Amino acid sequence: MTAAAAGENGRWLGTSLDLTDIAGVLLDIAVPRYGDGGAVFVLERLVAGQADSGGQLVTRRLANRFRREDGELGHAALPPGELIAFMADSRYGQLLSGAGPQRFSVLEETVMERIRPGARQVLARHSSFLAVPLTARGAVVGLLVVSRAGQADPYTDGETAALADLAARAERKSTRLNSSHIT
Repeated sequence: MTAAAAGENGRWLGTSLDLTDIAGVLLDIAVPRYGDGGAVFVLERLVAGQADSGGQLVTRRLANRFRREDGELGHAALPPGELIAFMADSRYGQLLSGAGPQRFSVLEETVMERIRPGARQVLARHSSFLAVPLTARGAVVGLLVVSRAGQADPYTDGETAALADLAARAERKSTRLNSSHIT
Protein backbone atom coordinates (compact mmCIF):
# COMPACT_ATOMS: atom_id res chain seq x y z
CA MET A 1 0.00 0.00 0.00
CA THR A 2 1.26 3.47 -0.81
CA ALA A 3 1.45 6.40 1.57
CA ALA A 4 -1.38 8.03 -0.43
CA ALA A 5 -3.57 4.98 0.09
CA ALA A 6 -2.74 4.97 3.80
CA GLY A 7 -3.76 8.63 3.84
CA GLU A 8 -7.13 7.77 2.37
CA ASN A 9 -7.62 5.11 5.05
CA GLY A 10 -6.27 7.45 7.71
CA ARG A 11 -9.17 9.87 7.27
CA TRP A 12 -11.17 7.67 9.64
CA LEU A 13 -8.64 8.03 12.45
CA GLY A 14 -9.63 10.36 15.22
CA THR A 15 -13.39 9.94 14.96
CA SER A 16 -13.13 8.84 18.59
CA LEU A 17 -10.72 10.16 21.19
CA ASP A 18 -10.59 6.87 23.09
CA LEU A 19 -7.09 5.32 22.87
CA THR A 20 -8.36 1.77 22.57
CA ASP A 21 -10.68 2.82 19.73
CA ILE A 22 -7.80 4.53 17.91
CA ALA A 23 -5.63 1.42 18.40
CA GLY A 24 -8.43 -0.70 16.94
CA VAL A 25 -8.79 1.56 13.91
CA LEU A 26 -5.03 1.50 13.30
CA LEU A 27 -5.09 -2.30 13.35
CA ASP A 28 -8.22 -2.50 11.19
CA ILE A 29 -6.23 -0.63 8.54
CA ALA A 30 -2.84 -2.29 9.11
CA VAL A 31 -4.09 -5.92 9.19
CA PRO A 32 -4.42 -7.41 6.57
CA ARG A 33 -2.95 -4.64 4.36
CA TYR A 34 0.51 -4.78 5.93
CA GLY A 35 0.59 -8.13 7.68
CA ASP A 36 -1.09 -11.16 9.15
CA GLY A 37 -0.93 -9.78 12.67
CA GLY A 38 -0.39 -6.58 14.58
CA ALA A 39 -0.55 -4.86 17.94
CA VAL A 40 -0.54 -1.39 19.46
CA PHE A 41 1.41 -0.68 22.65
CA VAL A 42 1.63 2.51 24.74
CA LEU A 43 4.14 3.33 27.46
CA GLU A 44 2.55 2.41 30.79
CA ARG A 45 4.05 5.41 32.57
CA LEU A 46 1.91 7.64 30.35
CA VAL A 47 -1.23 5.59 30.96
CA ALA A 48 -0.58 5.61 34.72
CA GLY A 49 0.63 9.22 34.83
CA GLN A 50 4.06 8.27 36.20
CA ALA A 51 7.49 9.77 35.64
CA ASP A 52 10.05 7.96 33.48
CA SER A 53 11.95 5.59 35.77
CA GLY A 54 14.57 4.58 33.19
CA GLY A 55 15.71 0.99 32.64
CA GLN A 56 13.07 -1.31 31.16
CA LEU A 57 10.30 0.19 29.09
CA VAL A 58 6.97 -1.07 30.41
CA THR A 59 4.17 -0.98 27.86
CA ARG A 60 0.48 -1.82 27.82
CA ARG A 61 -0.95 -3.67 24.83
CA LEU A 62 -4.06 -1.74 23.80
CA ALA A 63 -5.22 -4.02 21.01
CA ASN A 64 -4.15 -6.74 18.59
CA ARG A 65 -5.35 -8.32 15.36
CA PHE A 66 -4.46 -11.62 13.71
CA ARG A 67 -5.72 -13.16 10.50
CA ARG A 68 -6.59 -16.76 9.74
CA GLU A 69 -5.77 -19.48 12.24
CA ASP A 70 -3.90 -17.09 14.52
CA GLY A 71 -6.98 -14.94 15.21
CA GLU A 72 -8.58 -16.54 18.26
CA LEU A 73 -5.37 -17.90 19.77
CA GLY A 74 -3.56 -14.61 19.19
CA HIS A 75 -6.27 -12.59 20.89
CA ALA A 76 -6.37 -14.96 23.88
CA ALA A 77 -2.59 -15.35 24.19
CA LEU A 78 -1.79 -11.65 23.67
CA PRO A 79 -4.72 -9.98 25.44
CA PRO A 80 -5.37 -6.25 25.35
CA GLY A 81 -4.43 -4.58 28.62
CA GLU A 82 -1.51 -6.89 29.33
CA LEU A 83 1.75 -5.28 30.45
CA ILE A 84 5.08 -6.22 28.89
CA ALA A 85 8.52 -4.80 29.67
CA PHE A 86 11.01 -4.35 26.85
CA MET A 87 14.73 -4.06 27.53
CA ALA A 88 16.08 -0.65 26.53
CA ASP A 89 18.54 -2.26 24.08
CA SER A 90 15.88 -4.44 22.37
CA ARG A 91 14.46 -3.41 19.00
CA TYR A 92 11.23 -2.30 20.67
CA GLY A 93 13.19 -0.51 23.39
CA GLN A 94 15.29 1.30 20.80
CA LEU A 95 12.15 2.39 18.95
CA LEU A 96 10.53 3.59 22.17
CA SER A 97 13.72 5.52 22.94
CA GLY A 98 13.51 7.41 19.64
CA ALA A 99 15.53 5.27 17.19
CA GLY A 100 12.76 5.17 14.60
CA PRO A 101 11.09 2.27 12.76
CA GLN A 102 12.52 -1.20 13.25
CA ARG A 103 12.40 -4.10 10.76
CA PHE A 104 13.43 -7.61 11.77
CA SER A 105 12.86 -11.26 10.93
CA VAL A 106 12.69 -12.84 14.38
CA LEU A 107 11.58 -11.71 17.81
CA GLU A 108 14.35 -11.38 20.34
CA GLU A 109 14.73 -14.15 22.90
CA THR A 110 13.97 -11.83 25.82
CA VAL A 111 10.64 -10.86 24.23
CA MET A 112 9.73 -14.49 23.55
CA GLU A 113 10.56 -15.40 27.17
CA ARG A 114 8.22 -12.71 28.52
CA ILE A 115 5.10 -13.68 26.60
CA ARG A 116 2.65 -16.51 27.18
CA PRO A 117 3.24 -19.95 25.61
CA GLY A 118 0.29 -19.50 23.23
CA ALA A 119 1.73 -16.16 22.12
CA ARG A 120 5.09 -17.82 21.44
CA GLN A 121 3.26 -20.41 19.34
CA VAL A 122 1.55 -17.72 17.25
CA LEU A 123 4.54 -15.41 16.84
CA ALA A 124 6.96 -18.25 16.04
CA ARG A 125 5.02 -18.65 12.76
CA HIS A 126 5.79 -15.03 11.82
CA SER A 127 9.00 -14.24 9.96
CA SER A 128 8.88 -10.55 9.12
CA PHE A 129 8.17 -7.74 11.62
CA LEU A 130 7.84 -3.97 11.31
CA ALA A 131 7.45 -1.64 14.29
CA VAL A 132 6.84 2.11 13.95
CA PRO A 133 6.56 4.76 16.66
CA LEU A 134 3.36 6.36 17.90
CA THR A 135 4.09 9.92 18.95
CA ALA A 136 2.39 12.78 20.74
CA ARG A 137 3.76 16.30 20.63
CA GLY A 138 6.99 15.01 19.12
CA ALA A 139 7.66 12.37 21.81
CA VAL A 140 7.40 8.61 21.33
CA VAL A 141 4.49 7.33 23.43
CA GLY A 142 4.05 3.85 22.00
CA LEU A 143 4.38 1.65 18.96
CA LEU A 144 2.43 -0.04 16.20
CA VAL A 145 3.85 -3.41 15.15
CA VAL A 146 2.78 -5.63 12.25
CA SER A 147 4.07 -9.03 11.20
CA ARG A 148 3.79 -11.51 8.35
CA ALA A 149 3.38 -15.25 8.81
CA GLY A 150 5.24 -17.96 6.92
CA GLN A 151 8.27 -17.37 4.73
CA ALA A 152 7.44 -13.71 4.20
CA ASP A 153 9.47 -11.09 2.42
CA PRO A 154 11.04 -8.37 4.57
CA TYR A 155 9.17 -5.08 4.78
CA THR A 156 10.20 -2.54 2.16
CA ASP A 157 11.14 1.10 2.61
CA GLY A 158 7.81 2.04 1.01
CA GLU A 159 5.81 -0.12 3.42
CA THR A 160 7.77 1.29 6.34
CA ALA A 161 7.04 4.85 5.20
CA ALA A 162 3.33 4.12 4.65
CA LEU A 163 2.89 2.49 8.07
CA ALA A 164 4.84 5.30 9.76
CA ASP A 165 2.56 7.80 8.00
CA LEU A 166 -0.52 5.94 9.23
CA ALA A 167 0.85 6.04 12.80
CA ALA A 168 1.62 9.75 12.45
CA ARG A 169 -1.98 10.40 11.39
CA ALA A 170 -3.14 8.96 14.70
CA GLU A 171 -1.14 11.65 16.50
CA ARG A 172 -2.51 14.44 14.36
CA LYS A 173 -6.07 13.24 14.89
CA SER A 174 -5.87 12.64 18.61
CA THR A 175 -4.86 14.80 21.51
CA ARG A 176 -5.43 11.91 23.90
CA LEU A 177 -2.28 9.85 23.16
CA ASN A 178 -0.50 11.81 25.87
CA SER A 179 -3.31 11.61 28.44
CA SER A 180 -2.79 10.13 31.87
CA HIS A 181 -5.50 7.46 31.56
CA ILE A 182 -7.40 5.32 29.09
CA THR A 183 -11.10 6.14 28.87
